[in-house]
Amino acid sequence: MSDRQVITAITILLKEVNNVINEINQEGAKVFREGDYERAQILMDKGKQLDTFHRKINDLQIEWKSIAGGTTSLKLKPSKRKRKGEKCPRPILSLSTLRIELL
Repeated sequence: MSDRQVITAITILLKEVNNVINEINQEGAKVFREGDYERAQILMDKGKQLDTFHRKINDLQIEWKSIAGGTTSLKLKPSKRKRKGEKCPRPILSLSTLRIELL
């Protein structure tokens, strides 16, 4: 699995956990309106646990970016300026060595 795939997998996991948190929030608001305070408390506790879990995943994503970023190098190939409209015979950057980091 490449560095990029790991970041994508973590991002997907963050989104899915966030979806579950949103569902719990909606259900909690519903049972609170209905006066089922015991069920609302259970959902609130579950929401707190999921929020903590979400933060841990986010911290892991930051840590992974730090680890993966430490081994990444951007190699630029020297180029000569071309006149307007003149095409380069090959890319100036080698895309296989370029890695784009997400937020």
